[in-house]
Amino acid sequence: MIQHDTDAGRFKYRVSGVCLDDGRILLLQFDGANSWVLPGGKPELHESAPDALRRELREELGLDVEVGRLLWVVEDFFVDEDIQYHELGLIFEIVAGRRGGTGDLYVPQSGVESDGRGLRVRWEPITALSTAPLYPAFLRRALRELPAETTHIVVRGTEESNLLGPSTVVR
Repeated sequence: MIQHDTDAGRFKYRVSGVCLDDGRILLLQFDGANSWVLPGGKPELHESAPDALRRELREELGLDVEVGRLLWVVEDFFVDEDIQYHELGLIFEIVAGRRGGTGDLYVPQSGVESDGRGLRVRWEPITALSTAPLYPAFLRRALRELPAETTHIVVRGTEESNLLGPSTVVR
């Protein structure tokens, strides 16, 4: 995985996908976490972002996905458990088979990064995202209408701000 720790904090590279189905979006929540995230993970060195996204969803959920266009390039600066993060995220459109039902699905996670944790998978209605604990927070509004072209987002802290279009900076 592409991650680098220094005395000043941690740099992390993450890829994730927006999987929509009938007005709902696929979200993940790891055991012990309070927030939901888009499905995805960290690429390995020399692995392309689309290949990493396909691998992560196959490993975590047993899903084979088709990776579409790049929606957002996100630079996210935040603090978690007293660690300063600089996360670079690529968010793609993806198409995957439904995992059934409208509620939570518990998936015992296996593999190197699991730390023995499991995860919950949920098809969340897009209309319910305004109050959902979704990270990064800009997605609560941005997912209502996907951008027509790849948009660059910079997020500092946890505040949610308006999106203005390509090369948007959120502070």
